[in-house]
Amino acid sequence: MALLVGALGLGGQALVRPRLEARQVEAGVVVAAEGQAGMSADLAVPVLALGAFRGLVVDYLWLRSSTFREQGRHFEARQVAEQLCRLQPRLPDVWVYLGHDLAYNVAGAVEEPEARWRWIQNGIELLRDQGLRHNPGDPDLCFMLARTLQDKIGTTTDDHHMRYKAWHAEQMVRAMGDTPLAVLAEAPGLAALAAGDRGARALLARAAALGLETPEALAAADAPELAVDPAWPRVQASARAEALRERLRLDPARMLRLDAAYGPLDWRGVDAVTVYWASVGLEGAERRRRHRDAYAARRTIHAALKNAVRRGRVERLEGAVFLAPLPALVPRVDALLREGIEDAERAVRALEPLAHRGGLSPDDEERLDAAVVFLRNQRSAREGFLGEAIIILAENGLEEEARRLHARARRDFPGTDFERQGYDEFVLGVLARRFVDAGIYDSQQGMTQLLEGTWVSAYTQLALGEDARYRGLEALARASQRRWDAYLASLEEPDAVARLGVRYEEVRRRALRVAAERLPPLLQERLAARAGLTREEVLRPDRAPAAEPLPGRRP
Repeated sequence: MALLVGALGLGGQALVRPRLEARQVEAGVVVAAEGQAGMSADLAVPVLALGAFRGLVVDYLWLRSSTFREQGRHFEARQVAEQLCRLQPRLPDVWVYLGHDLAYNVAGAVEEPEARWRWIQNGIELLRDQGLRHNPGDPDLCFMLARTLQDKIGTTTDDHHMRYKAWHAEQMVRAMGDTPLAVLAEAPGLAALAAGDRGARALLARAAALGLETPEALAAADAPELAVDPAWPRVQASARAEALRERLRLDPARMLRLDAAYGPLDWRGVDAVTVYWASVGLEGAERRRRHRDAYAARRTIHAALKNAVRRGRVERLEGAVFLAPLPALVPRVDALLREGIEDAERAVRALEPLAHRGGLSPDDEERLDAAVVFLRNQRSAREGFLGEAIIILAENGLEEEARRLHARARRDFPGTDFERQGYDEFVLGVLARRFVDAGIYDSQQGMTQLLEGTWVSAYTQLALGEDARYRGLEALARASQRRWDAYLASLEEPDAVARLGVRYEEVRRRALRVAAERLPPLLQERLAARAGLTREEVLRPDRAPAAEPLPGRRP
């Protein structure tokens, strides 16, 4: 009888096993190693060795990790965290929790920017290099990765955020250099290149003799003795493509597609990389029909693109990094926001009648709730973005585009400042809120503050070589002067100019000095050269020739 029961049990197991394995694959329980089925060795060994005791070990390691963090033993805490992830590799929540803990909690517990940066990088690498390797395309992991890039590097919440942006840019430059994305996307791997290209194979041998053996070393190499070889551009392009894929987990072909869909993006900046990982999460959420996660990914993409409009272009000057706007992105971002709003509106219109009749499935109910939240969020986000975008276009001398965008904002957002104010009044009002103390805008003192603030910004851009922004700000300053002159003329008082007039040239000279004092010596020299003055005249404008107005820039 026992043998019979055993035989029946084995037969039943044989019938059930294929269906059970299919469910495991569908649920993502099985971790596939490259080129093989099943769990990779670094995960399989501890999991199989512990067997039923794995749960107890996991509980113990969680307690040890918490204790190490409380004691400030962050290195030990990370080692324990990695063991936890190996024991629970297919639970994204574990990776998300530990990645967040490293990048936010542990990083926040240290003061030195270099040490804090290392912990932020540890959190990013844990999510990107390990979590997503075992959970490809998981929306939660992609969201946390994109959020970490955006919060800790892309925004201004950390006191050291400019250093982080510079370090991130240097990391990207080392990997991709100045090779165009289209070339990187088509470049083969180094092994494939060497196999089919005799010149590249010989050059790689010479590079290895110089110690340039890894893709990262070749990607960042500045080797004049190799650069003269005709095969060097091909070798370096392949090395850079491989460094992006292996070191930073960025696929150049995907980067090129995203640049066409959302760009032009500056891939040295963190906003473009944020878009990359949020888009991976968006695809994963749509495949799994996780509507809330899909809308969250779209919000993240839109937020990163708005940040890129504000400060998404990375520039280097005199050894330092500064960020500049990307006004060319404005039409694309506005179109994406409109498309997102229209898509959510269609979902709400289609599902709300069914909801009133109680005929929604759980999947449709989730989709409706997510669409309603997304719609409310994106309408507000677009209104705020348009206000920022109009002034960014104006500051960059793109007045025609700024006026068109203002007209669209007036049409789409009735009853707001867009409709109540004309273009000139709206733009100058934004500048006034930036530079003028509250309550004194329409006064001599307020106009003086407005002009000085605008000219300081203009001369700063002149020193940085941002000529388009200089000309845009110069135009706004002169528009403010014309507005004030028109106001004084409307008073019809003989002494109005004497009482309320602003000494425009004196304000401009003072703004030049203030801008120069805020700059390092090398940029002071650059500002002086571009303004056609000496450094002493810039720092002491009263010593500059007073017979003629102060020049705006050297012809």
